[in-house]
Amino acid sequence: MAHRKALTSIGISFLDEPEKAGAEAARNAVLKLGAKPKFGFVFCSDKRFSDEASVKALVRSAHKEFMNANPHFEWVGCTTQHIGGCVALVADSKNIHFGIGIGSHTSRHPIAAGEKAAREALSKVDLDKHILSYVASLEHEKNHLDVEKIHPYLMTTLAPKNSKLNEVLKGIVNIAGARAPVLKEVGYTFSNGILFSDATILLLQAFDEDGEWHTFQNKWLSSVFGPGI
Repeated sequence: MAHRKALTSIGISFLDEPEKAGAEAARNAVLKLGAKPKFGFVFCSDKRFSDEASVKALVRSAHKEFMNANPHFEWVGCTTQHIGGCVALVADSKNIHFGIGIGSHTSRHPIAAGEKAAREALSKVDLDKHILSYVASLEHEKNHLDVEKIHPYLMTTLAPKNSKLNEVLKGIVNIAGARAPVLKEVGYTFSNGILFSDATILLLQAFDEDGEWHTFQNKWLSSVFGPGI
């Protein structure tokens, strides 16, 4: 089984006009990738883009660039205090599979929001199939099958500010099991060109092979959100 690393690239913009910033970051990320992107993240400053109208313009322009590159491209993102401008990360890999789940009304119904986000994300990925492929790749490479070190999937959750994070997590665990996701409190959340002011987004990433994407992604997210992710 030939191992193929995920292709990733990052685009950055420090433009103040949100529509131009979103477009520039997304366009640069796509151009640097040199391939058709499959999935991506967009993060932008909650200080530079602090109101709903500006964030909506940024999200809309980034989405347009992504759709020009690949009409089936999927992405998630948020506003955060850890970014000074706008950053887009895009990726392509035949061995990574994504499922996005959205849980609305997080502030009023955090448990239900966590449950809905997890249920929706899980419905879009055949985890059993990809876990079997992942384990087979380890056996092929003669890696020691230490259950504690096997990481065939990741869950990354973005919850809006002032959420009851423990209750959101409880909802996710109710559906997805006790494997705790990366959970971060952010500002606005968005996915596939749609802006949310009170929605939890859960991203499920399943891997067919033991590779470097999840390590790279966790390190990169740590630089966005700070230590402890």
